[in-house]
Amino acid sequence: MWDVQSTISSSLHGSKDTSTSGCPGEADIEVATEGSVLSLLVLLVELITVHLELTLVDAIQTKLLQQLQHNMTNMFHVHSH
Repeated sequence: MWDVQSTISSSLHGSKDTSTSGCPGEADIEVATEGSVLSLLVLLVELITVHLELTLVDAIQTKLLQQLQHNMTNMFHVHSH
């Protein structure tokens, strides 16, 4: 079993400026928050990029299928006359 209290105590025991005023820890929290925001922005950009690429692929497939259908229609008309 994992003892949370002893883990916190041992982590704080060796820390410099471990007070409840929040001053020393604020920088770490701010960096962590900025890192989280950056990670979310990167994820958002990736998702948008993938969505746009899939949209482009769908458009190309649609165009190719339309051309194939047109070519097949023309081929049948030529052979039936």
